Amino acid sequence: MKNQLRFDDRRQPTAIALVLVAVVAFSWPAEAGNRNAEIRVQSNPPGALVSVFLSADTAEGGRVTVAGETPLTKTFRFPKKHNLWLRFEKAGFEPFVKEIGAQTSRISVDLMPLAGELIQPAPVMVLALVIPDLTVIRRGFAKEREDESAGVAAAGVIVRVISDRLAGVVEIVEVDEDGDFDILRPLWRDARSQMELVDPIRLPYLPVLPLLESRASRAAAVELAERIGADAVLFVAGKANYETGGMKAGKIGIMAAGTASSYASGYSSAMAGGSDFFTYNIYLPSFAEGLGLEALMIDTRSGAIRWANKGMWKPIPLDNPEVADAVVADLLSGIETQLATKNSHEEHEEEP
Repeated sequence: MKNQLRFDDRRQPTAIALVLVAVVAFSWPAEAGNRNAEIRVQSNPPGALVSVFLSADTAEGGRVTVAGETPLTKTFRFPKKHNLWLRFEKAGFEPFVKEIGAQTSRISVDLMPLAGELIQPAPVMVLALVIPDLTVIRRGFAKEREDESAGVAAAGVIVRVISDRLAGVVEIVEVDEDGDFDILRPLWRDARSQMELVDPIRLPYLPVLPLLESRASRAAAVELAERIGADAVLFVAGKANYETGGMKAGKIGIMAAGTASSYASGYSSAMAGGSDFFTYNIYLPSFAEGLGLEALMIDTRSGAIRWANKGMWKPIPLDNPEVADAVVADLLSGIETQLATKNSHEEHEEEP
């Protein structure tokens, strides 16, 4: 077909390793002998994500530091006798890496469009919700056990809160886990893999959207679309660890910023400040107590990953609707940009 989206069928490189200290904004790390330089960074076209690296190997393991979206002006700190490298990324354009020194005051780069026709993904008018895969663990000194009934109850609360929050934006349909088990199995397999690999911050800026890994899962996505009429399906998975009174020792200290602590909201807060950088790792750390959630929206028409987010929260009572709503609101940060409004859906149906 002529009007098809162009997607990269390869896994995105796992450029980030292990532990996230906190999903909050960080200043560019200070080191002895650092040199500060305020630099104006621009790109043609604008709207490119700018990531900062300490070497020319921008795919190396370790943390990712994001300066923001072009155009921007920020103070960069240069290690003694070393330069920095900036990676520019924008959907539909080739990634570009540029070396800068402490003497730099302004930089402007021209981004090259990808070869071939590139069509933007259509807005999602109908969104399918799958019951979240949530594991609840009760931990004590002697042993730990999975509380299956608590996991089922918490998953039910989360899906209801998601449905209520998005109901005014997009048409919601729920997937029948029993009737659609054969379809959901390959989708869940690839969704879990992509939840771990996909970088929520870089995803909207990637040259082309990543696809589900296997043909079977992409075929299952198309079949699901045909069966229930959904443009996309939303998966949520996670784990909640609750410790007994004797185990609570404040082992997880990453929740100081408040209840909500997701990548997308942390990035937005950092960029809203104008002067901060945002430093993070794509993998959630292990934790003794608390709640970790990952979310992924898959386009059922193509098998492309349209949106993702993840985060960690302090131990919270998910059976409290207000608390669950705060977490879900944070987890869904940025998803609205991928969704059509109900009004646009109704107008689409009225077209001859």
